[in-house]
Amino acid sequence: MDRGILYFAKGDEFVLEAEKSAKRTQELMDYPITLVTDIDISPNPFDNIIIDDTEFTRSDKPKSLLRSPYEKTIFLDSDIWLEDSISELFDILDRFEMALAKDPKEPHVHYMDKSHPIDGVPKAFPEYNTGVVAYNQTPGVTQLFEEWKERCKPEHDRDQLSFRSSLYRSDIRFTTLRPEYNCMYRSHNALNGDVKVFHGKLMEDPRYPSLDKALQKLNQHSGPRVSYGYDPYVETIPPRSVPIYLRSRLARLRSIIERRGIIAAVKQMGSFLWRRYNGSN
Repeated sequence: MDRGILYFAKGDEFVLEAEKSAKRTQELMDYPITLVTDIDISPNPFDNIIIDDTEFTRSDKPKSLLRSPYEKTIFLDSDIWLEDSISELFDILDRFEMALAKDPKEPHVHYMDKSHPIDGVPKAFPEYNTGVVAYNQTPGVTQLFEEWKERCKPEHDRDQLSFRSSLYRSDIRFTTLRPEYNCMYRSHNALNGDVKVFHGKLMEDPRYPSLDKALQKLNQHSGPRVSYGYDPYVETIPPRSVPIYLRSRLARLRSIIERRGIIAAVKQMGSFLWRRYNGSN
């Protein structure tokens, strides 16, 4: 099969969450969906179920990604909610072997001692989140997942520590997705455009921000904005209001007139308006 969606979930709680996520994905994207799980469940909404009844370990995620039946795969964590189709990720795979977003918290980067980077990975190399991963079935990607699987340790609190070091050593061609394609709304995010992928608990839990609250807050504005998640709340700082924006442009115009004269100011303002309203079309 050429293209498809992959989930991995073990245990009743996570399987129920994956079902909720997959039903939403099915509404928005017309691609087959596979679930790797330890529970023999009803197929709907999944087109394919792969049973892995071994005890859960941190290496289960890379093992699951290796079992994808598709040439081009979009892997989604069980706690992913799509607000729109993300089929364009398949188009990215025409040029790259893998695409994923950075983790805004980068927790493992900050665990490193300044003089002794973890596992030889420089601090400047970012940490990527593995909740949304688009990838091709290439030898390089397979090698990356195999190394990731071997590097996962029982004492790791997340699988991203081992993934970061594996990706750093990999020769695959990968690209970074915009944060709107994996918005971890319990964290801080710099957004610009509508969030397509919400990443957080799908089941109600008073300890965490609710999905409904995140859906309501984060796409209230689509311009440049910052979101903050602090359990159990999520808030956004919206883009500049129109009065503030106009005041800033007038101050800029006045500065140009004072320094370079009114003709230069008119030319620069005309150039700005052309770029703003025609240059992006």
